[in-house]
Amino acid sequence: MSGMDVEDFVSVAEAVEISGYDRMHIALLCRQGRLPGARKMGSQWIIPRKALQEYMPAPPGPRPGSKRVKEDPLEAELKEAIARGKARKERGDGG
Repeated sequence: MSGMDVEDFVSVAEAVEISGYDRMHIALLCRQGRLPGARKMGSQWIIPRKALQEYMPAPPGPRPGSKRVKEDPLEAELKEAIARGKARKERGDGG
């Protein structure tokens, strides 16, 4: 952290005021390394002000691969049609 002044860092309480996130979320971001340069000093996190300002949360909604993401009905129908075509071809039914 050389070359940085005390003013370049904020506490979790200051991060809450700046960002609007709650304390638990800020601590989670620090633990996950999503606020680059955040360090624990004793039992307190210190967070680079720049990292907090540049933090870009993931877009809202379910993450790819989430069980909440429903398969597109057309995609499911296409997969079924492909499977039927392959089965016919294997049986020699033509196509």
